[in-house]
Amino acid sequence: MHSMHWDDLRYLLAIKRAGSLSHAANTLGINQSTVSRRIVKREKQLNVKLLERRPEGAILSEAGLKLCALAESTESELQFLLREIAETELTLSGPLVIACVDMLIDRFLAPHLAEFQAENPNLNLSVLAGLETVDLMRGKADVALRVSQGPDENLVGRRLCDFGLGIYGAADRGDADVLDWIDWPDGRWFNANIPKHLKSRPVKHYTDSFLSMNALVRTGMGMAVLPCYWADCDPALKRIYPTPVSHQDLGLWLLYHPDKKQSPRLRAFIDFISPIVVAHSEKFAGSSLGTKSL
Repeated sequence: MHSMHWDDLRYLLAIKRAGSLSHAANTLGINQSTVSRRIVKREKQLNVKLLERRPEGAILSEAGLKLCALAESTESELQFLLREIAETELTLSGPLVIACVDMLIDRFLAPHLAEFQAENPNLNLSVLAGLETVDLMRGKADVALRVSQGPDENLVGRRLCDFGLGIYGAADRGDADVLDWIDWPDGRWFNANIPKHLKSRPVKHYTDSFLSMNALVRTGMGMAVLPCYWADCDPALKRIYPTPVSHQDLGLWLLYHPDKKQSPRLRAFIDFISPIVVAHSEKFAGSSLGTKSL
């Protein structure tokens, strides 16, 4: 029986994630020929094809994909084992990685994190902010505050409150019927409940950041769908349509890996932030207009 080394699995996993041999080699920091030779050698030993070589490039075979699934499971277990080894059960110390999109950090999470840090000075807080969903199952973060209509069923957590989206323009602009749209490149908000007379307006500008979208709307360049809690407290913005246009099942979730449930650091953060979010649920839902940050 032939053994399978972790490096073999690591190479296959890199090919799957990078999409090609050359990109996988760059990711691993080695030559493409090294990766190719290693895969060929293992194919001969196992007497099975791990890659399907095509004119446009190599892709993983069915056997290769099965081995990748094993690699991902092993990688995830290793990540959590390393975290558990570092876990201190008696004191709240060590790293805590929080995933959260930048819009939630800007006018909500940052000041509360400062308070949480002051209460737990031995914790090392890190925040991963971006539009890409951070993979909690692979241990890339300990906990996530995530806006979602329905999160990954493999995660555990709770829906803290509704999350409202509204249509906003510059406060000093006139009739919204003459404004054009500022939207995401993927048009993500155009499945919201936008009134027909506004949805018929053309999309003229695109941006891939909440912060830049907010800035463009403030200048009067157009209207956009923005989070209510964030835009309602900005005096330079006004709601063009009086009620939120988000779907009713859109909510703000607090999520984490089931294996982390007993982590003292995680429990401390959950117990701290959950009641704060719930206390401001009306503003998050967009049912309470205000001029102050949460």
